[in-house]
Amino acid sequence: MKKLLLFCFLTGYLHVSAQTELVFVYFTDKPNKAAFYANPLSELSQKSLNRRTTLGIPLNDQDAPIEQAYLQNLQNLGFTVTDYSKWLNGAAVNATPAQKTLLQAQPFVLSIESFARNSSTTVKVTPGKWKDDASINKILTTFNYGSGAGQIDQVNIRPLHLAGFTGTGISIAVIDSGFPTVNTGTAFSRLWTGNHIKATYDFVTKTGDVYNTSLNGHGSVVLGAIGGYLEDTL
Repeated sequence: MKKLLLFCFLTGYLHVSAQTELVFVYFTDKPNKAAFYANPLSELSQKSLNRRTTLGIPLNDQDAPIEQAYLQNLQNLGFTVTDYSKWLNGAAVNATPAQKTLLQAQPFVLSIESFARNSSTTVKVTPGKWKDDASINKILTTFNYGSGAGQIDQVNIRPLHLAGFTGTGISIAVIDSGFPTVNTGTAFSRLWTGNHIKATYDFVTKTGDVYNTSLNGHGSVVLGAIGGYLEDTL
């Protein structure tokens, strides 16, 4: 009888656990966004603001910080916030069907979306969104491409370098699976000596260790294509 009861208990537990899924909870608004508009530097750097002015991109509600009271409300309801996004204005939590119903009834919740979905998303590109800016100080540059010359010419990069488009002053976020050897590899040394690597973060482990050799090296390859440099060689 004890074995039967234990089996029934475990079966019931597994059934309930299987119903729990990761969902994204979208919030209705950002009640304190006026404070952001009054002081954009509270969220954005001066470099970001200058870039937006150059490209004609106005500030919007997505730039405003997420409402901390809404995150606290989720915690008060017993949820653990896995992650959150100010741009999407919401947070990720694990929830059962009953809990999703509870969440949807909250006045600060706009909608709930499951991460488990099978659909395609069409990205709309606005023609002419990016434009040349005469105010950018272009540095006319010629490189000895070494073994990379064939690839450079294949995608016609040489004219861009000759015109001064070398990435000067541009910040790039590389979001990938791992960056082993970037902190020790010779091809990346110029990034370090020039203080070009500004910050690192592992969104899975919530640490800054992105150079661990146990991680997948695809990020190192991608960063190498962007910032790798060996004088007169590559």
